[in-house]
Amino acid sequence: MKIAGHTLGTPNHDLAGALRLFRNAGLDAAEVIYQKDYAAAITPSDERSAGRAAEIARAEDVPIVALTPYTTAINSMDAGAWSEGVNELRACIAAAHTVGAKRVRVYAGSWHAHDRDWGAHWTRLRTALEVLAGDAADAGVVLCVENHFGTMTQTAESTARLVREVDAPSVGVLY
Repeated sequence: MKIAGHTLGTPNHDLAGALRLFRNAGLDAAEVIYQKDYAAAITPSDERSAGRAAEIARAEDVPIVALTPYTTAINSMDAGAWSEGVNELRACIAAAHTVGAKRVRVYAGSWHAHDRDWGAHWTRLRTALEVLAGDAADAGVVLCVENHFGTMTQTAESTARLVREVDAPSVGVLY
């Protein structure tokens, strides 16, 4: 078993500093945020960011084993927002491949008690994961659906249901 630090817990460090902190703490690996405007992250809009992250990980001798995008538009009913969310996850899968990470954490869309038309949003979410499953498999990456508040997988039951419906080896559960 590997014990990994998560750069979510290092808001005052850049990526090199976060990985150095993990190494000095005796951790085996890192999970790295994938978003703009966070110092200890891979920046989605910067095509060279993942390559630099891979170099930093090698220099610090702390492999990056997972990426965490905070993409939630993959259940949006707005076609443009949905496509943007799918494309961001697709780019994150490519970045994971570049850094050697085998996992990408996935938030199962966005959902709150006041939202309407659960079934339509669920279908959009499932479709997004079905679309992305092939990209993930080709990159040697598993999409790990997180059981998380504010998403459509707020319970273990709903998380398991989603993964079963997608039915792809490249889509699993993070619990």
